[in-house]
This record gives sequence, C-alpha cells and structure tokens, in this order.
Amino acid sequence: MSKIKVFHTADLHLGIESYGKVDPNTQANTRIQDFFVSLDWLVEKAIQEDIDALIIAGDIYHHREPNIFVQNEFSKRLSLLISKQIPVILLIGNHDSILSMERISSLQIFKELKIPLIYLFDEAKVLTIETKHGPLQIAGIPFLERNMIREFMINRNIEENRRNEIAQLVITRIIGGFKKEVKPKIPTILTAHLTIREAMYDNWRPTIVGNEIYLSKSVLVDPIFSYVAMGHIHKPQIFEGDKTEPLLSYPGSLTALDFGEASYDHGFMSIEFDLLKNKTQSKFIKIPHQRRFITFNLDINPEDDLYIKCRELFDSSDHLEDIVRINISLHGDAEVDEQKIRRDFSERCHLISSIHIDRKKRNISRISTLSSDLDPMEALQQYIKASDDDFLLEYQKDLTLLAQQLMDELGHT
Repeated sequence: MSKIKVFHTADLHLGIESYGKVDPNTQANTRIQDFFVSLDWLVEKAIQEDIDALIIAGDIYHHREPNIFVQNEFSKRLSLLISKQIPVILLIGNHDSILSMERISSLQIFKELKIPLIYLFDEAKVLTIETKHGPLQIAGIPFLERNMIREFMINRNIEENRRNEIAQLVITRIIGGFKKEVKPKIPTILTAHLTIREAMYDNWRPTIVGNEIYLSKSVLVDPIFSYVAMGHIHKPQIFEGDKTEPLLSYPGSLTALDFGEASYDHGFMSIEFDLLKNKTQSKFIKIPHQRRFITFNLDINPEDDLYIKCRELFDSSDHLEDIVRINISLHGDAEVDEQKIRRDFSERCHLISSIHIDRKKRNISRISTLSSDLDPMEALQQYIKASDDDFLLEYQKDLTLLAQQLMDELGHT
C-alpha cells in the first residue's frame, strides 16, 4: 500500500467529574461517561477506517492518580484497538506526569506489562512502529515543566527570566538527537505535549496556573518530520508552513471541559501520508452529538417577570442534555429566589451549574476591611470573597496557588 493513515488526539482528561451528577442507572458520574462516549466514537471510527496507528498526545487522565474504574474503562478501549492490530502511542502530559522520583505515572503500567502494539513515551526517544501498511517512526517529547530544568539552571547560574530560552535550547538539543536516529524515506511523526507561542489560547486554563514553558514553532517544525502531533492546548488548530516544513496541529480536547471551551468544535485529526507522492494531508474530524455548555444571559428590568423570562429561554430549544448557567443583570431592588429557579428548571436541563446575579445598582468602590496591615494572602482572600467577578470566584484556588508561588519567589529573592 502507498498510504498510511493515523489518527491524532490529545487531552482526553478521562475521569473529570466537573459539571456532572450521578447516573441513577450506572452510578457513575455523567461527565466521566461523556468523555468515554467521545472516545468510543473515535475508536469506532478508527476501526471502521482501518487506520494504521492512534496517537494520544498527553493528558490521557485528568488526575495523576485516576480511580480504578477510569483506568479499567480506558484499558477496554485500548484492548479493542490492539485486537484490530491498531498500534496506540501514549505520551506523558502534564496531568500524567511524575511528581517525584518515588512516584510513577499511572500510565507506566502499560510500559511495564510490555503489551504488544502499545507504546509509552515517558521520555524523549524515537521508535519505529510496524503498521499494516508499512513502518512509521515516532519521535516523542513528554511534557517539560519549568521545574524539570531548575537543577540545570542552578548548576549553571542561569537567571530566572531565561527559563524559556534554556527550555528552547533543551528541546533543540533533543531534536538534534532525533535527527541522528531517524531513518530517511520513512514517515516520521514528532509528538509533543508542549506550548508554542504562535498558538491561540482562548480560555486555556494552564496559563493562569503558571509554570509554563513557551516555545517557538520553528523549534519543532524540522524538515526531518512528516507531521508534528501536539497536545496541551484545548483549542483545535492547524499550522501549515512552507514546502519544507511539516504540518503542525493541536487537535484540541476530545470533549469540552467547561464553559471556556464551549465556543469551538471538539474532535481529532486524521493524517494521511502518501508515500508515493511524499505528501501529507490532514483533516479535523468533529465528534457529533456532544453535551453542550449553554449560557443564558437575562437583562431584568423592574417591570419584567424573571421566571417568565427563564421559561422562555428554556422553551426556545431542547436543553435536556445541556449544562446551563444563568447570568442575570438585575435593574432595581427586586429579590431573586435562586432556589426557586433551580427547583422550577433543573429538570429542563442536565445541570444548572451556576446562577450569577449582577445588581446594577450595587457599586462597591472600596472594601472597608482591607488595609495595608493585612497579610497579603489574607487580603487576597477578602478581595475575592467581596468580588462579584465569576472568574475570581470560580478559580479562587488557582489564583491563591499562583499568589503563593509569587510570594515564595519574592521571599527567595
């Protein structure tokens, strides 16, 4: 055969329970089920099209220590793929990464069991995989955290603001090593769980946590590669270079994790290597019928009936499978019975995640309890609690962690 077809996905985040509830039939969290339903669609498509390999470019699990149910369900899908002679490439992402030398990734078991057709990239390396239609070379770079190069920097007295520069040099050196191993005339895929500066982030969450490394795309699109399969950024996007550069793409998350990912499609990449024409083609495949995240924005004047307005929105479409949040801009002094809204409309959707009320008359210009005498962390907590900002309230833990990291760094300095 003159063509090799590969599916490329990433950021499965299996095991996430946010915005879910218990399914009375299975007793499993409905959001865990959502992510496996999407994965099942991909697996069925892979078998139907008889693909040559599947690449999962990191963040397979949402938690570093996924529960047994999630691990077992994922293993079932792997077993089905290898029964059809479809090799599966697993890459360590930041959600899968090892926290210390004493603790290993939950994906490590696939390497230790030496299961045929399952290949784990827990370190930078090159493997040649035999597929149904010919050999395929995979060069893999797992997630690289800033902390992983801290010792390198300390030993060489490198300043903190040069971390990205050093990380870029480290990746360049790794790819230089790949060049010595890669055999010519065999399709070669570079897969990496990293962030490139040229990517569109939108509401991508890791940027607010910090500890990120940002690389230039030019470091990764070396002509020795036929395709660059990325993971880590949840918005799907394809980068086409000049004739000498390979395609680079992020397939995005397989399923929307939250409201920040509701505005774009979710799916995976289909890559086809034409060996006779030495040409690579890519196509994004959308997974149909996914659970939606819907935002209702209500502007309520004193003469309006809030509950009638809510009913009109729920009547406008079928929202039984949707996750809904309601933002209410309230003009006047009317009271809102949030519990009544939940009682009356919870059965009209999968879940009402939040009801945010913005009282237009309310204007807090100053928080009286804040003063320069407060501990900075305590002051931050008081500010967040007094704020009407949904983002601050929803990501309070992340912001607190980031602030504490900043305080620690200032303390060391």
